[in-house]
Amino acid sequence: MGPSTPQPGPPQPPPVRSETEGRFGWWGGGYNGSPSKVGEYQGLGSSPFWDIDTIRSDGRNTLDLWGSQLNNESWDLNSQFYRDGFKANVDFEQFPHNLGYEPPSGGTRQSSNQVVSDDLNPGQDSAVRVQQLKVGFSGPLTEHISWKLNVWEFHKFGERQVTSTAHCFNVNAVGTFPDNRCHVVGQQQRIDWLTMEIEPGLVAKFDRLTVDYTRTMRSFTQNDQVATAPFNHFGAFGGAGTSQTVYPYALVPNSTFQMDRLKLGYDFTKTLRFYSYLYSGDMYNESRDTNNAFAGFDMRLIKTTPSGVTATAYAKLNENHSQLPPFLLPEEQADPSMIWHPINYTRLWTGVDGQWFPFRDASTAWRGLSVRANYEFHEITRTYATYPTDIAASYVLPPTVTNGAISGSSFTQPTTRTHQFILSGRMRWDSGVITYARYQMQLTQNPLYGMDTMSGILNTNLPTDSQLFEIGGSWSPMSNLLLSVRAEIQATSNSSHYANFAENNYPVLCTIWYAPTPKLSLSAGYSYFSNWVNQDVTMGFRGLDEPPPAETIRVGYNGQTQVVNVGGRYAWSEKLSLSAGLFWTDGYNVFNMGQSQTGANWSQLPLYSDVRAVSTRYQGGFDYRLSKKVSCYFRVNVFDYQDQSQGTGSGLSYFFLGGLSGVF
Repeated sequence: MGPSTPQPGPPQPPPVRSETEGRFGWWGGGYNGSPSKVGEYQGLGSSPFWDIDTIRSDGRNTLDLWGSQLNNESWDLNSQFYRDGFKANVDFEQFPHNLGYEPPSGGTRQSSNQVVSDDLNPGQDSAVRVQQLKVGFSGPLTEHISWKLNVWEFHKFGERQVTSTAHCFNVNAVGTFPDNRCHVVGQQQRIDWLTMEIEPGLVAKFDRLTVDYTRTMRSFTQNDQVATAPFNHFGAFGGAGTSQTVYPYALVPNSTFQMDRLKLGYDFTKTLRFYSYLYSGDMYNESRDTNNAFAGFDMRLIKTTPSGVTATAYAKLNENHSQLPPFLLPEEQADPSMIWHPINYTRLWTGVDGQWFPFRDASTAWRGLSVRANYEFHEITRTYATYPTDIAASYVLPPTVTNGAISGSSFTQPTTRTHQFILSGRMRWDSGVITYARYQMQLTQNPLYGMDTMSGILNTNLPTDSQLFEIGGSWSPMSNLLLSVRAEIQATSNSSHYANFAENNYPVLCTIWYAPTPKLSLSAGYSYFSNWVNQDVTMGFRGLDEPPPAETIRVGYNGQTQVVNVGGRYAWSEKLSLSAGLFWTDGYNVFNMGQSQTGANWSQLPLYSDVRAVSTRYQGGFDYRLSKKVSCYFRVNVFDYQDQSQGTGSGLSYFFLGGLSGVF
């Protein structure tokens, strides 16, 4: 009798695999000067630091937990779970945002300044905390249908600076000081904003058809401190009627939002695909009992040919409709004609986009060439875009005004039409070289205009002509060397009857990475951004009884920024590695005012927008492996920000971090 055949036992569960990696340490340091920039998005006090990531899986169930504390103010916690097609993800993030402080411009009531300012919280920086929670679930219902549910919460709370400007206040002029001056109030306001969103959806996938439906429901609520300021022509600072001149400002209304979205995709053949995106929704303002309704679609037909051409024809439409409030506030009932109907608009895009590989199957060096071309037409039509003017019949614009002026009693914004052309090419060479070039042109008829209803002056900073030329590439002659460069020339202008300006931009970006030895890795980059604008701007409406009420002069603007970064990492030994980096930024914005032809003094205006800042960040440290699974580390981070225009934002922060990391 032969040996018995072994009987199979019960199925064994798959082995469980688990791994945890973590880092623990402590930040120590502080700061000098203003915290508004050096601590804009980080806490500046000493604090613990840690991050930990653990994953556990048995082949069917997988759980991943990750968390990090960067400082006393910043947290990021995340968890992911997967089982048999069911997915769950939870992410929580918190960080600070220091808003700084800008004292309101102006003088006291006892000065001869045309602007009177009241600073109710001098020298106090404003800061808010931001908390964000994202929760997502998805899973299968049937073989072809699955479900999904996303929940989002966004909480923003703290203090912000709010400024109110009210014109033509009687401040009970003293002596020869002018009366009816502007009044600016600056103060802190405690805010508490909470946004809640829930988004269920279904996804169906069949042989050629894909359907994706989602409904978004969102609410916004606020519990803000009430900020008030005087808003009346007379009696703002005293005298009769003072108690009736104080009104709240910086109000943020509660609102609700809902939107239905439907995505459809259908494959007619392997080379012809149709895609559409349809949506409809509204935003409800609970404070004024008004709705902003919107709807639209995006439809695309994509065709691929055997010769290497991919062509896409598309059309997009967006409609937006708002309404007047059903009731007026007491201060609005005095003159209901000043309450204008919100603008309704319809936006249409249509175009053709194509990409072609003319030598894709050839054996020549040109097989890496691709060419892309695009044409797009964009139109914006508006209703309720007619604005009355308050120009007196005898009012005549001074001869220095070159901006377009309204000759009648109203102005209607005409339809805006834009034609866009794009032509680009990309070449992948065999020698590790990639080059590309792109040309884009936009021609716009009747861009959106801004109007002063008192003087009837029209102006705009939107161009009628825009041209962009971009060229760049990368070069990797060896496996340990990579260089890339990109440069642009962008020129925009508007020489219509209503505006006269020219704007030019010249950004340049260069990067290099080099590893001369397997132990040493070096990188460097340089970026230069410049923006030049020359524009006729109508300045200084000062009342029809104070001629000249308006003057148009040539204003020049120049903004430039340079960014330099250098970094490296060196493996000193099998256990010790060193790292260091330097980041330097130098930027400024400068305005130049033309000569006034009416005797007005505009020399102080550029000072209010003058920005000159230099920042330098130094980083360095080391990592040392104590054992196979445990390492220690040390970091230094120094950030120096110099506000060279106003001086109020200059500061220096310095931090030292030490700790342990390990795998368990």
